[in-house]
Amino acid sequence: MFFNKQNKIYSDYTLDSVLKSLIDTSKDYPLPKDVIYLNIGILHKLEDRDKLSIVNKLLKDGYINVIFDEIGLDKYYINFDGIMFIDNGGYKNKRKLKNEDKYLKIFTFIFLTLTTISGIYYVYHEVTKKDDSKLPSKHKLIEVTEEYNNQKAEIIIHIYQNSNPQKEGIKQ
Repeated sequence: MFFNKQNKIYSDYTLDSVLKSLIDTSKDYPLPKDVIYLNIGILHKLEDRDKLSIVNKLLKDGYINVIFDEIGLDKYYINFDGIMFIDNGGYKNKRKLKNEDKYLKIFTFIFLTLTTISGIYYVYHEVTKKDDSKLPSKHKLIEVTEEYNNQKAEIIIHIYQNSNPQKEGIKQ
């Protein structure tokens, strides 16, 4: 029941509920594990394996501590980190922040990918584009062509006149 992937919210709720209950029940003295199992409302509905897993999870995460009395009985209490953790929203808020962080990482990845692609496109475009300012304008090209044709015509007339001296009167 506790570890069902479909019940992640339920597990966060359970862990938060246990910590909240420990704030009230263990403030005067630490409680034995069996007393925690019986006195904390949500735990008595769970199986022993799940109860033990919850207590071990809270211990591992550092939100509760255990002490052993003179007869070797383990007693549990919520520590300052656990109280601050609950005051800041507990496991439910931790999961929410984790999900927000995941979405931020996805957004950052997409943004950086698009920026990189745009940069590559811009560099490629700049490298492959022709610099039209170095090419003559259309009007200048026409003028050069006309001038070339006139010079060519003059050369042809000059050659013709030199080869046929009797026809000197031909002009452009």
